[in-house]
Order: sequence, then C-alpha cells, then structure tokens
Amino acid sequence: MIEGTQIFHAIPRPKNVLSEYSLVVVDGNGKPHRMLTIFYDELLHELSDGAARTYLNNLLPYFTYLATDTWRQHRNDTWESPPEAVRESVRDYLLRKLQCKVRQSGTRNFTRLQDSAIGILISIRSLIQSHWSCKKWSKTSGEMEVFAQRCHKKVG
Repeated sequence: MIEGTQIFHAIPRPKNVLSEYSLVVVDGNGKPHRMLTIFYDELLHELSDGAARTYLNNLLPYFTYLATDTWRQHRNDTWESPPEAVRESVRDYLLRKLQCKVRQSGTRNFTRLQDSAIGILISIRSLIQSHWSCKKWSKTSGEMEVFAQRCHKKVG
C-alpha cells in the first residue's frame, strides 16, 4: 500500500438515487461496508452531519490499516475478529501508525496518545460500543450494493 492511500472511503448519495443512507462506506474494490455505513447513519440521529463525518473520517484509516497491513492479513484479522484480536489491532495501529508510546507499570501497559490519536481512539471506542450493544450490522439488503455501484461509477 502506498503510504497515505485511503482504501476505505465514503461515497455520498447522488440526488437521483433513492436510499435510506446519505452515504455508503466502501472498500478499495467498491464493496459496501455495512457496519460503517450503518454506524454513520445512526450517528446522524445523535450528532450533526459534521460531527458524524468526523467520527467516520477518524475510523477510515484504521479500517484501511486492517485491510492492508501484512501482519493483519496474515492473521486474517478483521473488525469481526474476537475482542482480544481487535484490541491488539487497535493497540498496534496506535503504536505503529500514530506513533503513540507505551509505558509499562507492573502488569499493565499505559498508552501515551499523540494529540492526533485522541479523536481516533474516541471514534473507535464509540464504534466498539455500538457494535457490541446492537447487532444491526448483519442486516442484509441489496439496496446498499446497488447504491454503492451507482455511486462508484459516478465518483470513480
């Protein structure tokens, strides 16, 4: 992966496309990512569009990291991995990509966050809470795929 390349990205809904979603998050192949799309949609019920977009924009680089990091690919790590694997991938992302520091104290590790990492960590924490508190992410709908295909042709 070329450093700085964003694999995961959001595609806004064109005016002539009917959908319950104002945007769809897609991976590098244009395949919709249901969980992130639904997460953004649910944030819009609680936050302004700008704040919801900030949360989403904080998450996209982490999901790109999961999809492109050689070690994560070797382990087949995804967002759907067991909680310990997700915790490890978040920790590695903070250390490797965001240059956060870890200090050990007894049996615990404390991560010293860079200022730029605080918003990202808040977004990841919010997604984790939403993901495990409700299982709407498995919702299947062909509408999202059609929407992403139409939008991807216009954008891509």
